[in-house]
Amino acid sequence: METMQCQVCFEGSNEAEMVTRLCGSECSAHICRPCLARHLQISLDRFYPGLLPKLRCPICLTFILREQWASQLGDLATDLSVRYESLCEKACSFTSPCCHKADYTHLPDFDEALASPSIEKPQLKADENNESGKDNEEVDHVLEALLAAEKTPNWRFPQLCHDFCAFQQDASFVVTAFLEGAFSVESPEETQVDAGKVFSKALSRIRDPERRATLLLWYLYKYPATFTRCCDRAVCFNCKCATDYEVCQCKEEEAFDEETCMVQCRQCRASIVKIAGCDTVYCICGFSMDWDEELSFKVDNRRHLIPVDMFDLKRFDEWRDWKAKTFRLVRNLSRFVRERELSKLMLAWPSAMTKLRSLVAASVSKIRFRKLLKKRMLRQMCHATRTMDLQRRTRVLLATIGFQLRCFVWRRRVRKMHSSLEPEVFWVIYRRAHPEEVEEAEEAEADLLAMDLIDEL
Repeated sequence: METMQCQVCFEGSNEAEMVTRLCGSECSAHICRPCLARHLQISLDRFYPGLLPKLRCPICLTFILREQWASQLGDLATDLSVRYESLCEKACSFTSPCCHKADYTHLPDFDEALASPSIEKPQLKADENNESGKDNEEVDHVLEALLAAEKTPNWRFPQLCHDFCAFQQDASFVVTAFLEGAFSVESPEETQVDAGKVFSKALSRIRDPERRATLLLWYLYKYPATFTRCCDRAVCFNCKCATDYEVCQCKEEEAFDEETCMVQCRQCRASIVKIAGCDTVYCICGFSMDWDEELSFKVDNRRHLIPVDMFDLKRFDEWRDWKAKTFRLVRNLSRFVRERELSKLMLAWPSAMTKLRSLVAASVSKIRFRKLLKKRMLRQMCHATRTMDLQRRTRVLLATIGFQLRCFVWRRRVRKMHSSLEPEVFWVIYRRAHPEEVEEAEEAEADLLAMDLIDEL
């Protein structure tokens, strides 16, 4: 038997032990079964309960369905398949408000009879989770509505589901096409039959639980009014409370306020949302916090009243201790004196003053720039810009050649002065060096002067 090399562990294995064409006919994967099982196990461990598991081919990095890897792993896929389906169910689970079941899940089960195209009208029973005992007629009524929708000319839901399971179609488009094809409406509130139940039965034809849960969650996100699968009670999927089907309580409440309902963990920086409950909150990383304190810290940090990084736990605790000590020192003083002492003590924290100076400088610069824009026209600004640029270039030019230019001017001046003084200096030096010739010249000059005087006489 031919031996092939695994692309993960690089060990040779028999062709029967290798997994090929995992994500499709064009997949180039050649992986041994233990490596593929290990890859899927590690991938599933990365998902917290409540997140839908999306698995990828380790070679092509393409999304794969459960049937694609379960059919090739054999016995190794048993535990992985259970873990995979459990994560999908927990993503759609909540405590039922009618019977308070902790293991309740809103995800419908896969129905082989309903998925079979050869059966025109399968004989379905009531949901196994249903304890009311009166839903047999309801199931038949919903099934008739689903089968009637399949006979409409614009029914494209099966083809869209096929494309969606191949990761080629968006969930929103599939849900919209279902409502338009089954009921010719854009919203389930306009239907006479509960569209959520019909949609749930339609989802029972999808074999992969992750694809089934993705469509269900998108539908419930858009239309949260639904019925529980256990007791068939009206419930809102958003607030998880039993309510009137037509009027949901959460619609009457105020909208989600990020300022009071969400904080960020100061240890792992994960965003935490709390709608109701105790103020003592524990993050998934184990960090314990008081909700009101965290909200005040968030507001103070946004107003730049905390001089340290609030996510640096060590420095933040040191600053809190220093602040508590400061308040203990000034709590017995009057209000004016207390504010003055606090301002002095804040000056003792250098990082706070540095940050404050930078903020003030930035604010002043912005204000000055806005005033300048209001006072001057665009042409004046351009002229001033050109003038400043010319001055800047002149300063740069003078700084570059100014010294050489001054040296050149002084050289010209010295040369001119030297040329004018050179004859006088020459004769002075010559007379000092030749005194005899000077005396002879003076005597000759005196004789000539005497001869001129004699002639005049």
